[in-house]
Amino acid sequence: MAKKKKSKKDKGPKPILPKEIAGIKVPKKLRKESGKIAEIARHPVVAEMMAVGIAAVVAGLRERKAEAPRAPETPEAPEAPEAKRSPKAPAAPKTPRAPRKPASGS
Repeated sequence: MAKKKKSKKDKGPKPILPKEIAGIKVPKKLRKESGKIAEIARHPVVAEMMAVGIAAVVAGLRERKAEAPRAPETPEAPEAPEAKRSPKAPAAPKTPRAPRKPASGS
C-alpha cells in the first residue's frame, strides 16, 4: 500500500525568519520554530504580553541612555611591595663523604 503524503497542515506553520539577519546566521532549529512562535503570538493575550515586555525593554534602554555618563573612578594607589626577607643564615658545613668505589667490571 502506498504511503500518504503529508499535507502542508501536517508539516506545521511556515518558518518566517530568514537564514541571516544583519549578517548573523540564524540556526536552522530556531528558524523552523519561528513559525510556531508566530502562530502562538497571534493569540490576543500572548500578543498583549509581548507588547508589554517590549515596551519595558525599550523603557529600560531609554533610561540607560538618558543617564549622564559617569567619570571613571580613580584607581587606588598600588600597595607598596613587601620588603624582601634577609637571606637565611648559612648552613653548617657538611661532613665529607667517603669516596665511592668504582664498580668493578668483568
